[in-house]
Amino acid sequence: MRPTTRCSAGVDPADLPFRGLAAFPMKRMDQVLGLFCLGYDTPRHFHEEEMRLLRLFTNQAAIAVENARNYQETQSQLREMTALYDMAKQTISNLNLEAVLQKVVETLRQLFEARGASIALLDEATNEVVIKTAVGIAKHWQEVARLKVGEGVSGRVVQTGESMYVADTQADPDYIFFDRSVRAL
Repeated sequence: MRPTTRCSAGVDPADLPFRGLAAFPMKRMDQVLGLFCLGYDTPRHFHEEEMRLLRLFTNQAAIAVENARNYQETQSQLREMTALYDMAKQTISNLNLEAVLQKVVETLRQLFEARGASIALLDEATNEVVIKTAVGIAKHWQEVARLKVGEGVSGRVVQTGESMYVADTQADPDYIFFDRSVRAL
């Protein structure tokens, strides 16, 4: 390890909590996942055997981090697949449209940890998008929220057949507010 005297911009090395520091990259393949640092109150020189041992430890720590991330990702995928399986099972076993729609919005709301979820269908007679079922949305808004095709986010999605994402509804000049508490859609 080569010694260095560089410090974060504008920081006096005398003000730092450590006088000796060793930092090792935690790498898997050629990707750096993070780093492992050791700090000392006094200047410290490492022997080659210590450096080798620290590199080995850092490599093992990188494997542990990667394994933990893979486990978390697998668990998340398992939860998603289980929710989708349960939703599909409910859909197949139930021919009641309202019950099927309700199960879908409940499952997706929970899966994506949203405050609310809804399914709106196109009423071809009025050319309006009408909420058929919802969770986490006041009943009042479910009844009055009707948009013409091409109007607002819902109307544009139906018109274009393309997904839309609104990160901040208050920053979107075309967003039509029924419920001002909705901040992202």
